Amino acid sequence: MIRSEEQAVKEIESQLRGTGSWSQREDYTAADGLGRAIGAAGPWLPVFARTLLTHTEDADVGVRTTAVYLLERVAKEAGAPAILKVLERSPKLFDGVKPVGHPTNQPDLRWSMLMALGTAVGPKDTAALGVLRKAAHEERGSWLIGALGRADTAWLLANAKAVVRKDALIGAIRSLPDTASREKLIRALGPWSAEEKKAALASGGWALVDDAAKLKPLLE
Repeated sequence: MIRSEEQAVKEIESQLRGTGSWSQREDYTAADGLGRAIGAAGPWLPVFARTLLTHTEDADVGVRTTAVYLLERVAKEAGAPAILKVLERSPKLFDGVKPVGHPTNQPDLRWSMLMALGTAVGPKDTAALGVLRKAAHEERGSWLIGALGRADTAWLLANAKAVVRKDALIGAIRSLPDTASREKLIRALGPWSAEEKKAALASGGWALVDDAAKLKPLLE
């Protein structure tokens, strides 16, 4: 049980270095125990966010990897401006740096940081949105469409042809706030070939779209 901020920071840092008390025998890496602690952090969550963000710049790439990997879990508490500040201050710690000690779904630590930034970003985070807009044009840019659809709807619709893949339509639709914006997205991605319409309508993801009955006719 955490009783003070000092204790929390000490425990988090020990866990990051693989010597913490939150690990269990069946854990794959130290991140597993730290992830459980995040889930139970309650009022101490902001302390976890600050400590993890600090260690995204750790000299030990293994520690840095774990901190970056878990940052997305506490990204809202860390805040988009703070995450962006780290990204811009220390790009060499992330760009092209492969994860060490813990697997991620991203090619390098920069993209893991961008995903955390996307989780944290809000409509008023202008600088962060600028970075995400630019990254959305990259090869893996579709990973950021959810964040942009939620926090930057008008921009996403205006740039849909350039950044939204038709085979990723459902994910983009689900990120948008209402039926009107979803209809605009489908139209913005047109024209649709018969094959593209068929493929889009065949997606099992429609079951997760609450207004699917209103949107599907646009593809029929």
